[in-house]
Amino acid sequence: MKLACKSVWKRASAFVVLVAILPMLTGCSIQLYDRLLIHAIGVDRTENGYRTTVRAARAGDEEKEEVLTGEGETVFLALDSIKMKTGKYPLYSHNYLVILGRSCCENGLDDALDFFSRHFESRPSVKLFMADGSAEELLNVQQNDELIASDAIEDMIDVDITGGSAVNMRVIDFSNARTIPGSAACLPILSAGKDLIELKDTALFAQGKLCDTLDTYETSGLLAVQGTLQGVTYALENDQRETVSLRIGKSDVKFSRGENTYDIKVQIRCEADMISYDSAPGGDGWNDQTLSAALSQEIYKQAEAVIEKTLVKNQCDVFGFGIFLAAHDRSLWQKLREDPESIVGRYRIFVDVQAQVNHVGGEIFPFL
Repeated sequence: MKLACKSVWKRASAFVVLVAILPMLTGCSIQLYDRLLIHAIGVDRTENGYRTTVRAARAGDEEKEEVLTGEGETVFLALDSIKMKTGKYPLYSHNYLVILGRSCCENGLDDALDFFSRHFESRPSVKLFMADGSAEELLNVQQNDELIASDAIEDMIDVDITGGSAVNMRVIDFSNARTIPGSAACLPILSAGKDLIELKDTALFAQGKLCDTLDTYETSGLLAVQGTLQGVTYALENDQRETVSLRIGKSDVKFSRGENTYDIKVQIRCEADMISYDSAPGGDGWNDQTLSAALSQEIYKQAEAVIEKTLVKNQCDVFGFGIFLAAHDRSLWQKLREDPESIVGRYRIFVDVQAQVNHVGGEIFPFL
């Protein structure tokens, strides 16, 4: 009797499992023609939650895009409302860009970024930006009466990012920076023109909320201290009013400890190539020594300016100084977790810049 009952129980269990997996075996998954291919997502804050603006492949022509909007209490619900309008399920794995409106950044990004960090289709490597105004405005910019394609926007921006003259930030990078004690994060700012989208400045975030911005001068200093300065052009002038333009080829940075617990030495090394040279009548001309010294001094001033604004003014460690110190003194790690601002405010940063200029020789006329 017990064996019979056990056999019946096994058959019943097998039937339940079969019923559960039957939909998967009969092709009930969402087909591609039922999906909305998302190429870019913009998020703006509203009084009642969020307004999302998406660029999606136009039905019947994937090379063309259309703009769709939705609203909801959360980013997920705002995006889900677009599904209700179109009758299609959004596919986020094709997304190129995430753009956060200024209003969203001023209110704090913890809730807004939650969707992009947790949704199973969202790629954490997607590039993240802040809009100078609204994200909706940016994603509606047209060129020759046509929307600028999302991949074209990405190409416009990549010129500066891959060239090393702008901050490169992904969703995962920003999220990680928020979770490291004592650390802060930056976002490149996008500005909408008449028929183009361009990088403007850099947004500085403390506790996930916009607190200040860095101009292009300070951004170059930020990149120098981070060791990612590359492709930036410098125009220098000497006492004889001779001007020369240089482009940074590569750079690196090294941190080391000073005499006291909170002392950090920052050693910046970079190389630059001359791209144009305007000689004044009767001038003595530049030489490799004076030119290298002038470039070193300019980068030093930029590094000092960005350290003053980030660490001193805003108590924001966007350089990883706290992690560097805690790696050498584990007692600082607990202090960073409990009261990071009190630790960041005690850093003393000593900057040293050594620049080397290549190809200094005869007169080179400016490029036209």
